[in-house]
Amino acid sequence: MYLRNHWYVVARTEELGRELMQRYLLNEPYVMYRTEDGRPVALPDRCPHRRYALSAGSLIGDNVRCDYHGLAFDPDGVCVDIPGQEKIPAQMCAKPVPLVEKHNMVWGWMGEPEKADPARIPDFHWMDKPGWTCSDDSRGFDCHYQLVVDNLLDLTHETYVHTKTIGQAELVEAPIEARRENGAVLVDRIVRDCAAPPLFSKVVDFGGNIDRYQFVRFEPPCYIWIDARAVPTGTNDFDKGLQWVVMNALTPETDDTMHYFWGLSRHFAQDDEDMTRDIHEALIRTFEEDSGVLKIQHELIQSDAPGAMGNNINADRGITLAHHLVDELMAVEQAGA
Repeated sequence: MYLRNHWYVVARTEELGRELMQRYLLNEPYVMYRTEDGRPVALPDRCPHRRYALSAGSLIGDNVRCDYHGLAFDPDGVCVDIPGQEKIPAQMCAKPVPLVEKHNMVWGWMGEPEKADPARIPDFHWMDKPGWTCSDDSRGFDCHYQLVVDNLLDLTHETYVHTKTIGQAELVEAPIEARRENGAVLVDRIVRDCAAPPLFSKVVDFGGNIDRYQFVRFEPPCYIWIDARAVPTGTNDFDKGLQWVVMNALTPETDDTMHYFWGLSRHFAQDDEDMTRDIHEALIRTFEEDSGVLKIQHELIQSDAPGAMGNNINADRGITLAHHLVDELMAVEQAGA
Protein backbone atom coordinates (compact mmCIF):
# COMPACT_ATOMS: atom_id res chain seq x y z
CA MET A 1 0.00 0.00 0.00
CA TYR A 2 1.28 3.43 -0.96
CA LEU A 3 0.11 6.97 -0.44
CA ARG A 4 -1.54 7.99 -3.70
CA ASN A 5 -2.52 11.63 -3.43
CA HIS A 6 1.07 12.81 -3.60
CA TRP A 7 3.66 13.75 -6.20
CA TYR A 8 6.30 11.17 -7.07
CA VAL A 9 9.31 11.63 -9.31
CA VAL A 10 8.66 9.40 -12.32
CA ALA A 11 11.70 10.24 -14.48
CA ARG A 12 14.59 12.59 -14.97
CA THR A 13 13.87 15.17 -17.65
CA GLU A 14 16.51 13.75 -20.01
CA GLU A 15 15.06 10.23 -19.83
CA LEU A 16 11.92 11.05 -21.80
CA GLY A 17 11.98 11.46 -25.56
CA ARG A 18 10.25 10.29 -28.71
CA GLU A 19 10.63 6.62 -27.82
CA LEU A 20 8.03 4.68 -25.86
CA MET A 21 9.38 3.76 -22.41
CA GLN A 22 7.84 1.38 -19.93
CA ARG A 23 8.27 2.20 -16.24
CA TYR A 24 6.70 0.56 -13.20
CA LEU A 25 5.52 3.01 -10.54
CA LEU A 26 3.84 1.91 -7.30
CA ASN A 27 3.42 -1.64 -8.68
CA GLU A 28 1.74 -0.48 -11.89
CA PRO A 29 3.23 -0.31 -15.43
CA TYR A 30 3.09 2.96 -17.38
CA VAL A 31 4.12 3.95 -20.88
CA MET A 32 5.93 7.28 -21.05
CA TYR A 33 7.07 9.52 -23.92
CA ARG A 34 7.09 13.11 -25.18
CA THR A 35 4.75 14.66 -27.70
CA GLU A 36 6.15 16.41 -30.76
CA ASP A 37 6.05 19.72 -28.87
CA GLY A 38 7.95 18.21 -25.92
CA ARG A 39 5.12 17.59 -23.44
CA PRO A 40 5.72 14.56 -21.18
CA VAL A 41 3.02 11.88 -21.20
CA ALA A 42 2.36 8.90 -18.93
CA LEU A 43 -0.47 6.42 -19.61
CA PRO A 44 -1.29 3.04 -18.06
CA ASP A 45 0.74 0.48 -19.99
CA ARG A 46 -2.25 -1.75 -20.64
CA CYS A 47 -4.41 -1.41 -23.71
CA PRO A 48 -8.02 -1.28 -22.41
CA HIS A 49 -9.02 -3.70 -25.17
CA ARG A 50 -7.00 -6.86 -24.40
CA ARG A 51 -4.42 -5.56 -21.89
CA TYR A 52 -1.43 -5.69 -24.24
CA ALA A 53 1.48 -3.37 -23.38
CA LEU A 54 1.17 -0.03 -25.15
CA SER A 55 4.92 0.43 -24.64
CA ALA A 56 5.38 -2.46 -27.10
CA GLY A 57 3.39 -0.50 -29.67
CA SER A 58 4.20 2.42 -31.96
CA LEU A 59 4.28 6.18 -31.58
CA ILE A 60 2.38 7.72 -34.50
CA GLY A 61 2.66 11.49 -34.22
CA ASP A 62 1.51 12.14 -30.66
CA ASN A 63 -0.64 9.01 -30.47
CA VAL A 64 0.26 5.55 -29.16
CA ARG A 65 -0.91 2.66 -31.31
CA CYS A 66 -1.33 -0.77 -29.74
CA ASP A 67 0.48 -3.23 -31.98
CA TYR A 68 -1.83 -6.11 -31.09
CA HIS A 69 -5.14 -4.97 -32.64
CA GLY A 70 -4.23 -1.45 -33.78
CA LEU A 71 -6.22 0.75 -31.37
CA ALA A 72 -4.73 4.24 -31.01
CA PHE A 73 -4.77 6.61 -28.00
CA ASP A 74 -3.95 10.29 -27.83
CA PRO A 75 -1.80 11.87 -25.04
CA ASP A 76 -4.92 12.36 -22.91
CA GLY A 77 -5.70 8.64 -23.08
CA VAL A 78 -8.65 9.09 -25.42
CA CYS A 79 -9.08 6.31 -27.96
CA VAL A 80 -9.01 7.97 -31.38
CA ASP A 81 -9.06 4.93 -33.66
CA ILE A 82 -10.38 1.36 -33.64
CA PRO A 83 -9.58 -0.36 -36.95
CA GLY A 84 -12.74 -1.55 -38.67
CA GLN A 85 -15.05 0.22 -36.21
CA GLU A 86 -16.48 3.72 -36.48
CA LYS A 87 -18.06 4.13 -33.04
CA ILE A 88 -15.63 4.29 -30.12
CA PRO A 89 -17.04 3.29 -26.69
CA ALA A 90 -16.40 5.82 -23.91
CA GLN A 91 -14.86 3.16 -21.68
CA MET A 92 -12.16 2.46 -24.27
CA CYS A 93 -9.73 4.93 -22.73
CA ALA A 94 -6.48 5.08 -20.76
CA LYS A 95 -6.38 7.36 -17.71
CA PRO A 96 -3.34 9.67 -17.96
CA VAL A 97 -1.11 10.60 -15.04
CA PRO A 98 -0.90 14.37 -14.39
CA LEU A 99 2.73 15.37 -14.97
CA VAL A 100 4.77 18.49 -14.18
CA GLU A 101 8.41 19.15 -15.12
CA LYS A 102 10.41 20.95 -12.46
CA HIS A 103 14.00 20.92 -11.18
CA ASN A 104 15.25 18.64 -13.99
CA MET A 105 12.72 15.97 -13.05
CA VAL A 106 9.25 14.84 -14.15
CA TRP A 107 6.77 14.63 -11.30
CA GLY A 108 3.65 12.46 -11.49
CA TRP A 109 0.49 12.69 -9.39
CA MET A 110 -0.47 9.09 -8.67
CA GLY A 111 -3.83 9.74 -7.01
CA GLU A 112 -7.09 11.47 -7.85
CA PRO A 113 -6.34 13.81 -10.80
CA GLU A 114 -8.58 16.61 -9.55
CA LYS A 115 -6.42 16.91 -6.43
CA ALA A 116 -3.15 17.36 -8.34
CA ASP A 117 -1.79 20.70 -7.12
CA PRO A 118 1.66 21.67 -8.51
CA ALA A 119 2.17 23.87 -5.45
CA ARG A 120 2.57 20.64 -3.44
CA ILE A 121 5.63 19.50 -5.38
CA PRO A 122 8.46 19.10 -2.85
CA ASP A 123 11.11 21.81 -2.67
CA PHE A 124 14.10 20.72 -4.76
CA HIS A 125 15.14 24.26 -5.70
CA TRP A 126 18.79 23.48 -4.89
CA MET A 127 18.86 21.60 -8.20
CA ASP A 128 19.01 24.92 -10.04
CA LYS A 129 19.77 27.46 -7.31
CA PRO A 130 21.97 30.41 -8.40
CA GLY A 131 25.41 30.26 -6.79
CA TRP A 132 25.23 26.49 -6.27
CA THR A 133 26.55 23.65 -8.45
CA CYS A 134 24.41 20.53 -8.76
CA SER A 135 25.23 16.98 -9.79
CA ASP A 136 22.29 14.62 -10.22
CA ASP A 137 21.52 11.11 -11.38
CA SER A 138 19.25 8.11 -10.75
CA ARG A 139 19.55 4.37 -10.24
CA GLY A 140 17.55 1.37 -9.14
CA PHE A 141 17.64 -0.33 -5.74
CA ASP A 142 16.56 -3.94 -5.14
CA CYS A 143 14.60 -3.32 -1.95
CA HIS A 144 11.42 -1.77 -0.62
CA TYR A 145 11.63 2.03 -0.74
CA GLN A 146 10.94 2.32 3.01
CA LEU A 147 14.31 0.70 3.76
CA VAL A 148 16.06 3.58 1.98
CA VAL A 149 13.97 6.12 3.89
CA ASP A 150 15.06 4.46 7.12
CA ASN A 151 18.67 4.34 5.93
CA LEU A 152 18.77 8.08 5.31
CA LEU A 153 16.98 9.01 8.53
CA ASP A 154 19.64 7.24 10.58
CA LEU A 155 23.06 8.26 9.26
CA THR A 156 24.82 6.31 12.01
CA HIS A 157 25.43 3.64 9.37
CA GLU A 158 27.94 5.93 7.65
CA THR A 159 30.52 4.90 10.27
CA TYR A 160 30.38 1.25 9.20
CA VAL A 161 29.18 1.26 5.59
CA HIS A 162 30.93 4.31 4.12
CA THR A 163 34.38 4.18 5.71
CA LYS A 164 36.18 5.36 2.55
CA THR A 165 34.04 8.44 1.89
CA ILE A 166 31.80 10.06 4.53
CA GLY A 167 32.02 7.70 7.52
CA GLN A 168 33.81 8.33 10.80
CA ALA A 169 33.75 6.79 14.27
CA GLU A 170 32.62 9.97 16.03
CA LEU A 171 29.19 9.85 14.38
CA VAL A 172 27.94 6.94 16.46
CA GLU A 173 28.66 8.72 19.74
CA ALA A 174 27.02 12.03 18.83
CA PRO A 175 23.40 12.30 20.04
CA ILE A 176 20.57 13.16 17.66
CA GLU A 177 17.56 15.43 18.05
CA ALA A 178 14.46 14.14 16.27
CA ARG A 179 11.09 15.90 16.07
CA ARG A 180 7.96 16.37 13.96
CA GLU A 181 7.37 19.86 12.62
CA ASN A 182 4.88 21.18 10.05
CA GLY A 183 4.19 17.84 8.41
CA ALA A 184 7.84 16.79 8.31
CA VAL A 185 10.32 14.85 10.44
CA LEU A 186 13.62 16.55 11.30
CA VAL A 187 16.72 14.76 12.58
CA ASP A 188 19.73 16.87 13.62
CA ARG A 189 23.20 15.71 14.61
CA ILE A 190 26.25 17.87 15.41
CA VAL A 191 29.72 16.36 15.89
CA ARG A 192 32.24 18.72 17.51
CA ASP A 193 36.02 18.72 17.12
CA CYS A 194 36.40 15.60 14.98
CA ALA A 195 38.67 14.61 12.13
CA ALA A 196 37.27 15.27 8.66
CA PRO A 197 36.07 12.09 6.88
CA PRO A 198 37.95 11.10 3.70
CA LEU A 199 35.64 12.76 1.15
CA PHE A 200 35.48 16.02 3.12
CA SER A 201 39.28 16.22 3.32
CA LYS A 202 39.54 15.57 -0.40
CA VAL A 203 37.34 18.50 -1.42
CA VAL A 204 38.11 21.10 1.31
CA ASP A 205 41.36 21.86 3.18
CA PHE A 206 40.17 22.48 6.74
CA GLY A 207 43.67 22.69 8.23
CA GLY A 208 42.71 20.53 11.22
CA ASN A 209 39.66 19.16 13.01
CA ILE A 210 36.13 20.15 12.09
CA ASP A 211 32.67 20.68 13.52
CA ARG A 212 30.30 18.55 11.43
CA TYR A 213 26.58 19.19 11.02
CA GLN A 214 23.88 16.90 9.64
CA PHE A 215 20.37 18.29 9.26
CA VAL A 216 17.99 15.69 7.80
CA ARG A 217 14.42 16.44 6.71
CA PHE A 218 11.80 13.87 5.68
CA GLU A 219 8.53 14.70 3.96
CA PRO A 220 5.98 12.03 3.05
CA PRO A 221 5.81 9.90 1.20
CA CYS A 222 9.41 9.53 0.03
CA TYR A 223 11.55 12.67 0.15
CA ILE A 224 14.66 13.33 2.21
CA TRP A 225 16.99 16.30 2.24
CA ILE A 226 20.39 16.07 3.93
CA ASP A 227 21.96 19.45 4.68
CA ALA A 228 25.59 18.58 5.40
CA ARG A 229 28.01 21.21 6.67
CA ALA A 230 31.55 21.26 8.05
CA VAL A 231 33.75 24.10 9.29
CA PRO A 232 37.07 24.29 11.14
CA THR A 233 36.42 23.57 14.80
CA GLY A 234 35.14 26.57 16.72
CA THR A 235 34.19 28.63 13.66
CA ASN A 236 30.75 29.34 12.25
CA ASP A 237 31.46 30.68 8.76
CA PHE A 238 29.81 28.05 6.54
CA ASP A 239 30.69 30.04 3.42
CA LYS A 240 34.36 29.16 4.05
CA GLY A 241 33.76 25.51 4.83
CA LEU A 242 31.80 22.72 3.25
CA GLN A 243 28.08 22.94 2.63
CA TRP A 244 26.01 20.75 0.37
CA VAL A 245 22.44 19.56 0.20
CA VAL A 246 21.68 16.01 -0.94
CA MET A 247 18.16 15.68 -2.31
CA ASN A 248 16.64 12.19 -2.39
CA ALA A 249 13.42 11.19 -4.16
CA LEU A 250 12.58 7.53 -3.54
CA THR A 251 9.85 6.30 -5.85
CA PRO A 252 8.54 2.75 -5.36
CA GLU A 253 8.75 0.63 -8.49
CA THR A 254 7.38 -2.58 -6.99
CA ASP A 255 7.25 -3.93 -3.44
CA ASP A 256 10.76 -5.29 -4.00
CA THR A 257 12.39 -2.55 -6.09
CA MET A 258 12.53 1.24 -6.31
CA HIS A 259 13.73 4.18 -8.40
CA TYR A 260 16.28 6.38 -6.62
CA PHE A 261 16.47 9.95 -7.99
CA TRP A 262 19.06 12.19 -6.36
CA GLY A 263 20.94 15.44 -6.63
CA LEU A 264 23.80 16.98 -4.67
CA SER A 265 24.11 20.75 -4.79
CA ARG A 266 27.17 22.40 -3.23
CA HIS A 267 27.99 25.94 -2.15
CA PHE A 268 31.77 25.87 -2.65
CA ALA A 269 34.18 25.55 -5.60
CA GLN A 270 31.20 26.00 -7.90
CA ASP A 271 33.25 26.21 -11.11
CA ASP A 272 35.60 23.30 -10.40
CA GLU A 273 34.57 20.60 -12.90
CA ASP A 274 37.11 18.11 -11.56
CA MET A 275 35.61 18.44 -8.09
CA THR A 276 32.11 17.95 -9.50
CA ARG A 277 33.29 14.72 -11.12
CA ASP A 278 35.09 13.51 -7.99
CA ILE A 279 32.08 14.19 -5.74
CA HIS A 280 29.74 12.50 -8.22
CA GLU A 281 31.93 9.39 -8.37
CA ALA A 282 32.21 9.28 -4.57
CA LEU A 283 28.43 9.46 -4.23
CA ILE A 284 28.01 6.64 -6.72
CA ARG A 285 30.29 4.51 -4.52
CA THR A 286 28.22 5.31 -1.42
CA PHE A 287 25.00 4.39 -3.25
CA GLU A 288 26.54 1.10 -4.34
CA GLU A 289 27.52 0.39 -0.73
CA ASP A 290 24.02 1.20 0.52
CA SER A 291 22.43 -0.80 -2.29
CA GLY A 292 24.33 -3.94 -1.31
CA VAL A 293 23.41 -3.61 2.36
CA LEU A 294 19.73 -2.89 1.70
CA LYS A 295 19.36 -5.73 -0.82
CA ILE A 296 20.54 -8.18 1.85
CA GLN A 297 18.28 -6.57 4.48
CA HIS A 298 15.25 -6.72 2.16
CA GLU A 299 15.82 -10.39 1.33
CA LEU A 300 16.12 -11.31 5.00
CA ILE A 301 12.99 -9.35 5.94
CA GLN A 302 11.13 -11.21 3.18
CA SER A 303 12.19 -14.51 4.77
CA ASP A 304 11.11 -13.45 8.29
CA ALA A 305 8.31 -15.27 10.03
CA PRO A 306 4.93 -13.50 9.78
CA GLY A 307 4.71 -10.64 12.26
CA ALA A 308 8.44 -10.58 13.01
CA MET A 309 9.79 -7.10 13.71
CA GLY A 310 13.16 -5.55 14.46
CA ASN A 311 13.97 -3.81 17.74
CA ASN A 312 14.51 -0.07 17.99
CA ILE A 313 17.46 1.79 19.50
CA ASN A 314 17.93 5.48 20.33
CA ALA A 315 19.16 6.32 16.82
CA ASP A 316 15.82 5.15 15.40
CA ARG A 317 13.78 8.04 16.80
CA GLY A 318 13.53 9.81 13.45
CA ILE A 319 12.56 6.58 11.70
CA THR A 320 9.81 5.91 14.24
CA LEU A 321 8.39 9.42 13.84
CA ALA A 322 8.42 9.07 10.05
CA HIS A 323 6.62 5.72 10.20
CA HIS A 324 3.92 7.18 12.44
CA LEU A 325 3.49 10.18 10.14
CA VAL A 326 3.05 8.01 7.03
CA ASP A 327 0.69 5.67 8.89
CA GLU A 328 -1.49 8.61 9.93
CA LEU A 329 -1.63 9.94 6.37
CA MET A 330 -2.42 6.48 5.06
CA ALA A 331 -5.32 6.12 7.50
CA VAL A 332 -6.74 9.46 6.38
CA GLU A 333 -6.39 8.57 2.72
CA GLN A 334 -7.93 5.12 3.21
CA ALA A 335 -10.88 6.75 4.99
CA GLY A 336 -11.43 8.98 1.96
CA ALA A 337 -11.03 12.19 3.93
